[in-house]
Amino acid sequence: MSPLTDRLNESSPFKLSLLPLRPSTLSILNRRGFNSSSDVIASKASGGISNFAAELEISLTEASGIYREVENALKAPSSTTANSSSGSQPPRTAASILSAQYNQSGLKTRPIISFAQSIDALLGGGFQPKEVTEIVGSPGIGKTQLAMQLCVDTRLPKQFGGVEGESIYIDSEGSFSPERCADMAQALLAHLKGSVQRSNGTKKLPDGFSVDTIMDSIHVFRVYDETSQSAAIQSIPDFIKKMELSGRLVKLVIIDSIAFHYRVRIEIIMIEQSLFLDRTGLSNRHFFVIQSAHPAITNLEPNHWQGLRHSSQI
Repeated sequence: MSPLTDRLNESSPFKLSLLPLRPSTLSILNRRGFNSSSDVIASKASGGISNFAAELEISLTEASGIYREVENALKAPSSTTANSSSGSQPPRTAASILSAQYNQSGLKTRPIISFAQSIDALLGGGFQPKEVTEIVGSPGIGKTQLAMQLCVDTRLPKQFGGVEGESIYIDSEGSFSPERCADMAQALLAHLKGSVQRSNGTKKLPDGFSVDTIMDSIHVFRVYDETSQSAAIQSIPDFIKKMELSGRLVKLVIIDSIAFHYRVRIEIIMIEQSLFLDRTGLSNRHFFVIQSAHPAITNLEPNHWQGLRHSSQI
């Protein structure tokens, strides 16, 4: 008996839409009437992988890949609560949400400041912890520049109002520039040295604080397709735990951009559809719009990967 069959025997069927599947995989399954994990296992059980492939109208290789993807998705921790009867988290009290904003000393958790006063003021002092922030705007407006600046600023020492943490940068477009980050780190260091001089000895930079230590705190994952991006995102909790064991706290996750590879896949599908529409004459009466992608930023507090409260857009 396969692991997928064992999992289904242990619990109620899972809605496919609640599993961490690629959009293209979910689309293929939904188009052929597969809405739950029980539909997938029943198809294979009735005639093997060849029957599953025939029902999806795809090759045996593709069908095997999709079946394995569903199987792996069912093994993910998040799927243990994503059953057909409930797909949402239990409610929280207003008091628990408020208390989560404060640390053990009773002080409000610090945001990551961008040093752009208008942006920080708009967000209530900076990019808040345990939130997902989406940066939107036209190409070339500076979204990636802001994302890299936040990675540098995450290393800002606590005595200067920073969170003194490390960051993860998932680069899906190849737009991350280490040279530009080094320039930003040098500018931050110069700014802090000036602040120390003006403080008349009340402030001091931590020992070893330098451009190199700032750059060493930024962990870049270069992903080249939707599969590797999904794998990188799912590996983040384990990576953060390993960093914590060595005393290095990750406070920020950047995904630049989160929809790039999925958009490329959609564009391929749209080209195939447009060719079909041209043959049928429907293209004279219909048009399609593909939404552009933007960097997504997740600001973290230790042990709060599951504690994201809400999202915002700027």
